[in-house]
Amino acid sequence: MDGALEQRIKLFVEEWKKGRPVAPDLNHEVANGALALHEASLVKLESDHARLYAARKSLALDGAAVGNAESARLSSIRDELVGLKEIWSALRLIWLELDALAAKPFREGTDLRKALMRLQNEQTKLPGHMKTYESFEFLKNVLKERLAVNGSLKDLQSTMLRPKHEKLLLKELGLGHVAWSELSVGQLWSIPDLKAHAKAIKAILDTAQGESGLENFLAELRDQWEATRLELVDYKSGRIALIRNWEPLFAQLAERLSDLSGMKQSPYFKAFEADAIRWESKLNQAQAIFDVFIDVQRRWLAMSGTFEGSSDIQQQLATQFKRFKTFDRDFTRLMKDIHKVRPDALHTIAHARALSHTRAHAHCSAAAASSH
Repeated sequence: MDGALEQRIKLFVEEWKKGRPVAPDLNHEVANGALALHEASLVKLESDHARLYAARKSLALDGAAVGNAESARLSSIRDELVGLKEIWSALRLIWLELDALAAKPFREGTDLRKALMRLQNEQTKLPGHMKTYESFEFLKNVLKERLAVNGSLKDLQSTMLRPKHEKLLLKELGLGHVAWSELSVGQLWSIPDLKAHAKAIKAILDTAQGESGLENFLAELRDQWEATRLELVDYKSGRIALIRNWEPLFAQLAERLSDLSGMKQSPYFKAFEADAIRWESKLNQAQAIFDVFIDVQRRWLAMSGTFEGSSDIQQQLATQFKRFKTFDRDFTRLMKDIHKVRPDALHTIAHARALSHTRAHAHCSAAAASSH
């Protein structure tokens, strides 16, 4: 056996023992890269050994026994390399998919449980002899751990979270330097003990849920009142339109004011205090204006029934009739404006000044009429 080749084989055997990829937590790319390098060296040694052994044998030179021993050593390494190459090649496919999942933006809401269970199933289908490798068991445990924390990650995908809640969660998880929009699944998987943060996460999620309920209530309140209209009905052949849905309007006001009052008892009220107070003020103002409006409309109906269609009464109560005509002009103009511009309920607040002016004339007309 050539001394130089024998020395090369000896060094290779030592390098193989030290550098073969058997560590279970080794990165699959590193493992497969190491196997490729070792295999290239092995192929070269096998080729050189085969040529030298064949030459010695053909020349009937001594050293055949040594050559057989070296051949056995290389063959043993070849068998071990083939086995490692097989397992790492199989696991690489699963690791690549797991890496792809880790790289996904968390906000995409990927169904991680479904993906992880599919990978588990793929690993289970691998041949039995592969399951004896520690790298197989390591990947099995990684998938199991990912599934174990999936419930917590699912909670973090709550649609109730707002930017302020997201910032609190990132800070709690030690990821305060990461923007929620850039957060990856892998960054959450890399947290050493996600369950240790369970209590703090639950508190933040409970706050988000509570605030979401109040936020939805205020949005519903806004949508309801933006859609609430004054139901106008023609009166006296279309000469004027009067409002007829006073009862449901007052009922709706009372209900929503009660809801706003109850909202103050919520532990999450502080975040919406300004909006709640603004709505409470607006609805109280609307209620006060509706009280005035229904009074003015009732007076107009009573006076129009008294003066219109009776020239005798108009002559007998000339002064009062004159005041009624001023009242009638103001009220008719007000109702035409409401009908023409915006018949939505809350817009009546914009007519507060005109309504107050009209009410003053209504009282003057009523006072004058009652004195006679």
